[in-house]
Amino acid sequence: MKNALFFSSLAFGLFLASCGSSDGPEITLNDPSNEEVYQRGTDMHFDMDVSDESGLASYTIDIHADGLANGWEVNQTWPIEGTSINVHHHELVIPDEVDPGEYHFEVIVTDTDGNSSDVHVDIQIQ
Repeated sequence: MKNALFFSSLAFGLFLASCGSSDGPEITLNDPSNEEVYQRGTDMHFDMDVSDESGLASYTIDIHADGLANGWEVNQTWPIEGTSINVHHHELVIPDEVDPGEYHFEVIVTDTDGNSSDVHVDIQIQ
């Protein structure tokens, strides 16, 4: 009976440990916010706080529009390091010639274990 209890406890402990390691990074998207409006020809302010106990590896920004003939598309990845950081930049410049309308903005963060999390908002370009 003691052996059965020991092995059951050991198996449960290993199960809990494996569950905790599969969580992706925590993301707080500070900017852009949902339904934020941007003008063509300007840069987009991007700001997020991100953390992960195992360490951060990269983040990808994906911007696209559905149904626009000349929509703006971005799919770019940047490396990041650390366990808790703030990412802030103005590297995303909206081209003058893109169609105005609703765009989907998504950020995907991957940790050093290969786990990922994502957040998304809709933005407007005029």
